[in-house]
Amino acid sequence: LSANVYGIDFLEFEIKDYDSGESVFHVKKDGDAGLPELPDDIDPEVERAIRTVRYTFPEKFLRFETVRTALVFGVGETPVPDFRMIERHYFRDEL
Repeated sequence: LSANVYGIDFLEFEIKDYDSGESVFHVKKDGDAGLPELPDDIDPEVERAIRTVRYTFPEKFLRFETVRTALVFGVGETPVPDFRMIERHYFRDEL
């Protein structure tokens, strides 16, 4: 977060069953909200907590054949060269 020199702002994220289109998780940022102001010396534990999303899915989620995700984000004034996003998925605190 403190290294976000490009002003990357995550605006919306959704997880759906691909076949039925049923949404099991959806979050959208308030359109009037800007990037949060964070101190340069933010505690690493606080930063990790801000970056972490915990999901609780219904049992039927385990029966979905294919899951679809959609992520919408904005970028500030400066173009982001060679952008790469890495997701990590944990189950019971194990990667």
